[in-house]
Amino acid sequence: MIKAIIFDSGNVIGKSKIGVYDIISNKTKISKEKVKESIKDIIHESQIKEIEENVFWKRVDGRLGTTLKKDSKKISRALSYFEIDKGVIGIIRKLGKYKRGLISNISSSYIKKRANVNNLFNVVIRSCEIGYRKPSKEIYLLALKELGVNPKETVYVDDTKDHVEMAENLGLKGIVYKNPDQLRKELKKLKIL
Repeated sequence: MIKAIIFDSGNVIGKSKIGVYDIISNKTKISKEKVKESIKDIIHESQIKEIEENVFWKRVDGRLGTTLKKDSKKISRALSYFEIDKGVIGIIRKLGKYKRGLISNISSSYIKKRANVNNLFNVVIRSCEIGYRKPSKEIYLLALKELGVNPKETVYVDDTKDHVEMAENLGLKGIVYKNPDQLRKELKKLKIL
């Protein structure tokens, strides 16, 4: 019997208007692919530990040969815009009898911007606070432990197939999220809605 549903944040609960790779590419005219290849380790590191914003941008500038640090406040404002998906929030509000968790690969500087949805969840796990990011099994296991459920009692919803596959490897039921209507249908199939 399902007792808990765990959700991803980005591209499920809501979406950022523009991604970090896109904004850097737009500002520098360096291809998005080259930006991603050049700084993905810096991004991943910022998701598992505290990196001050000015240090982050200094490292990005050093790697790309750019001067983004001088515009870092503007860039950070653009990156912090997070539009909540009201369809998904409506679904979550109907899950009252279930425990609800949120797992997010997120940098600490963006946590406050998303705090307005945290009250919908019994447990919120942020990669930057625990030192693991999806798809590391530790982040899922911590969420299960904090929710007090076992994998077979839990559904995991994420837009990234690799993240869902890791959850399934651990015994959770996985849903690769596409849109609110598809999520509603999947949850009905599981007799959750």
